[in-house]
Amino acid sequence: MTQGESTHKPLPAELVTLLQYVELNSAGWWDRAAERLVLWVLWVSERLTIGELGATLSREFGLNAASLNVERHLGKLEAEGTLIAAGDGVYKLSEASRLDFERRLKEDEEIADTARQTFVRLILKACPTVDPNDAWDYVLHDVLGPLVKQLGARTFDFITGAKVNPLPDVRFSNYLKHFNPDDQEAARAAVVDFLNPNDSAVRSFVLKHLSAYFVLESASLESETLAAITRITAKEPTFKVLLDTNFVFSFLGLHDNPANEASAALIALTEQLKQIVDITLYVLPRTLAEARASLISNQTALSGLVLTRNLATAASRVKLSGLATKYVETARQTGRAQTAEQYFEPYINNLLGLLREQGVELLNQDTSDLAVAQPVVNDILAQVEFEKKTRGERAKNYDRVEHDMILWHVVQRRRFAWVESPLAATWWVATLDYRFMGFDTYKARRQQQLPICLHPAALVQMLQFWMPRSRQLEEALLSNLRLPLLFYDFDPVAEKATISILRTLSRFEGSERLSEETIGNMLVNEELRRRMILETDEEEQVRIVRDAIVEENEKVRSEVVAARKHVEQVESQTLASKEEIVTLKNKMAESDERATELSSRLSGKLESATARLESATARLERTRFNILIALPVLLAAICVGSVLGWALLRIWHVPYFLPLLLSYGISVIAGEELLYLRAKRNPVLSSQRFWTLTGRLRRFSWSAVLAVALSAIGSALWELLKSRLG
Repeated sequence: MTQGESTHKPLPAELVTLLQYVELNSAGWWDRAAERLVLWVLWVSERLTIGELGATLSREFGLNAASLNVERHLGKLEAEGTLIAAGDGVYKLSEASRLDFERRLKEDEEIADTARQTFVRLILKACPTVDPNDAWDYVLHDVLGPLVKQLGARTFDFITGAKVNPLPDVRFSNYLKHFNPDDQEAARAAVVDFLNPNDSAVRSFVLKHLSAYFVLESASLESETLAAITRITAKEPTFKVLLDTNFVFSFLGLHDNPANEASAALIALTEQLKQIVDITLYVLPRTLAEARASLISNQTALSGLVLTRNLATAASRVKLSGLATKYVETARQTGRAQTAEQYFEPYINNLLGLLREQGVELLNQDTSDLAVAQPVVNDILAQVEFEKKTRGERAKNYDRVEHDMILWHVVQRRRFAWVESPLAATWWVATLDYRFMGFDTYKARRQQQLPICLHPAALVQMLQFWMPRSRQLEEALLSNLRLPLLFYDFDPVAEKATISILRTLSRFEGSERLSEETIGNMLVNEELRRRMILETDEEEQVRIVRDAIVEENEKVRSEVVAARKHVEQVESQTLASKEEIVTLKNKMAESDERATELSSRLSGKLESATARLESATARLERTRFNILIALPVLLAAICVGSVLGWALLRIWHVPYFLPLLLSYGISVIAGEELLYLRAKRNPVLSSQRFWTLTGRLRRFSWSAVLAVALSAIGSALWELLKSRLG
């Protein structure tokens, strides 16, 4: 993508948010437009006096504060609670209106972001290598901005009868220069796909800007002009619109689908407005004749061409004229081989009937006198000369220019010499031809008269004065807004070569088996196209195409051979990689085995070391227990037993051994109980055999002490009995 300067400065988002809410079909719409401008200035500046407010309006929009009647608007907004007078003549937004405005602005930002994401997705699919953010900026600055501004300003000129400015051909030149030549067609298609009237976010985003530009233009209207517009829009208007040939083809569905959708949307809108607006679409016999001649010319050019699906798919990727493109697209979609005669003859034979089905009437006027009228002839000759000078080989011929000039003069003669406003002009020409509109602009400026040629989108926009904003109106606006982007210059010589190649290919037996890639490569082969243009003999053309097929097949075969070699190389590398992988796997298995063996050894050694450590810990614990606890307890038990035995001997006067045995036994049992309880709390001690034996000794000691105690008691009783009896 190449760099370039943007050609358009977009409106501030806050201003777009405010101005979009002006309904043109409601009374006092202009006052609300002026109020929105006042609110925007206060939003940006926060606090302003009336003088500062007027100066800002003059600086930003070129408006006169006195003619705008700023004080009246401030008073109304203050009464509504939208503004607050802060003293000393200073005004500011109320908190409630500020919060409401911030909410609207946030919603609009979300819509804008959704629209941007839609375009980013489309442009990345079409041109994966471009920077999507840069591409979005180019669309805003070089396509959408100029387009909506231009249409808003031109519609404003139609309504006010102001001096008409030249209408530049806003298509893709400034936008496409940012892209590499190979990406330009895909970048163009991405913008057309983006401007989808069925996408609510895109529709809202684009039309908000269109509404803002139009309302911004209207803010400078004089009171007399406003009064005239108000009077006219209060009545039932009449529109009688003559269709140019290019618009006739859109009505018949013979252009690209977006162009056909635009015509369908306009037809639906006129049906809806029948009770409010008297609008009639007409076609001249001369226009029917030109349309029929164009259809016959395309039929002849495409004669002998039978498109199979693969031929049609490949051809759909090449630039062709509108009628040829539609023929190719129909064959691609249906998958049915259809001759040019089968496709075009229903339109050629019943052109007027098909148009009447779409609501278009015949204006049965004999225009032969206009063809020889001197003013018309002068315009024809001047325009033919201008075409040759500016368009060269692509200039319109005399017949096409004659048709345009006669159409223009028919409308001019049917208009009144003076009308109060363009809204009351009644007669118009609806055209998509920018060259025709350029001539109209030239005549309008030179003769100080109203324009005659009307872009369909401008017609839809004017209908807003009688119709409330609705989805149907918005879809019609956006569908017709993108029409200028659908018609691009194509090379008729290159188209002729493309059709010759396709026609010749369709004659080959088995052509349906040719790949779309092979056909596509042949259609863009410059050398093949050059030779087909120079050669007129059909047999020689067949030979040239056959050679091209052979060459293309050889190229494909070479590519296949190269691909196979690459595959073999990759397979060889893959095989080597597989062997390396097997070797690595074996090494990893050996490493795993060694690691397992080492782990087992370490585990065994660890378990052995742990057992030895536990054994040593147990021995240390027992030693500490025996020295620090068991021995002192036993010694204390012996001491206590000795004292207790001596005391019993003095008291009971029994044989000395019985008290000693009893006291020693009691002391030992007490010590054993203490040791036993201590051992139970220590698993290391309680698990040893020593303490198992100690438990048994404890039970024996209890039995022995009990026996000694009974003997001592018996002996004592006996001695007592003897002493009393003796």
